[in-house]
Amino acid sequence: MTDMGNGDILVTVDAVPEGEFVLILKGEDKLSNGEYQRQSTTQMSISKVNIQAAVDSSVEPGEAFKLPFSVMTQGTGGTYTINARNDRDFPMNYPNSIILSTGQYANATLTITPSATTESGTDVTLTIEAKSSSGVDSNYAVLRLSVVKKITDFIPPKCEVTSVLADDCPKDVSQCGPFRWELSANFTDGNGTGIESISLNRGNGRFTHTALTASIVQAYYNGSCCSQILEIVAVDKVGNVGKCYHSIIRSAGFSAKTLSLPLWLCLLVSIFVARS
Repeated sequence: MTDMGNGDILVTVDAVPEGEFVLILKGEDKLSNGEYQRQSTTQMSISKVNIQAAVDSSVEPGEAFKLPFSVMTQGTGGTYTINARNDRDFPMNYPNSIILSTGQYANATLTITPSATTESGTDVTLTIEAKSSSGVDSNYAVLRLSVVKKITDFIPPKCEVTSVLADDCPKDVSQCGPFRWELSANFTDGNGTGIESISLNRGNGRFTHTALTASIVQAYYNGSCCSQILEIVAVDKVGNVGKCYHSIIRSAGFSAKTLSLPLWLCLLVSIFVARS
């Protein structure tokens, strides 16, 4: 005996009798110093029926999944009733009965079909039961299946910038206040699962897009010239991320028209010294 705490005691026996038996518990009450005895109300026996089944892969939503299983009895052969159930009420097909010969396994197949709308990652508990025609002997096997949507889309959504209107933005960023710029872009997911969401990651202007159910989703941005970097993020239905980046920052450099004559002379002298 092992004290499990909270008043629970685990009792382990070396061997279970082959025939029918009852459980008897005897003990002594420490408060009253009296003996007590409890006995199971029904007789028990070891099942002679064995069910073997194993799940070696996940189940896809909307796809039929075939589960082979085997049943064997060490008792009397004959017709055994097969019953199966699952906790998600998914439709199943399986033989209602199977004929067994003593000591020999008989094979059968159960087919379960999760609904197409089943969320990926859903667990299903499946129970298969076999019972003799007399009802004297029976057994069951409990299995757990995982419904996982197969991912075949590994390509992120693509972005194509169709137009940029930023000519009004001044070169001097300190004067950007009253000026705005615009950008239009098309997002597509090709033969993928479709675009789930499109959002503005960088930029503080007004951002809109057309319906995500369309094959080409058009996005439009209108923002202040003070915010010169734009990044739009598109995520498809399996989590692939595509980004659309655009900058209107003008590179800092000197125009030839702005160079004064003394500066030109200095440059020519420097070139001449370097070559000599």
